[in-house]
Amino acid sequence: MGPYTMDSVLNPVRSQSEAGNSLSRTAQSDLLVAKAGVVIEMAQAARTISGIAQELNILALNAALHATRLKSSGNEMLSIFGLELKRMSTRSASEAARLERLARETGPAVDDGRHAAK
Repeated sequence: MGPYTMDSVLNPVRSQSEAGNSLSRTAQSDLLVAKAGVVIEMAQAARTISGIAQELNILALNAALHATRLKSSGNEMLSIFGLELKRMSTRSASEAARLERLARETGPAVDDGRHAAK
């Protein structure tokens, strides 16, 4: 075996290092794509919850109307039911808004990371 040069020793190391870096970037990119999918699912869940909140609000209004009509007969249960529906509607709308905010805040960070991984 002849004399070794610095390049002959370092070239295989550099090659392995570059291969490792490429693999790492691919793994990071795959992870960011998966996170982007989670952000999309969060936004979809927020829209679904928001729709449920709207439906609950309509039910609460209907219950309140019926409770007003039936008040003379002493039926307070419908009024209590309407108040509970309204509370659920408000809570659902609040959670939907929180999910939408999280999706909006997370989305740009995922995009930045995806571009950095390329």
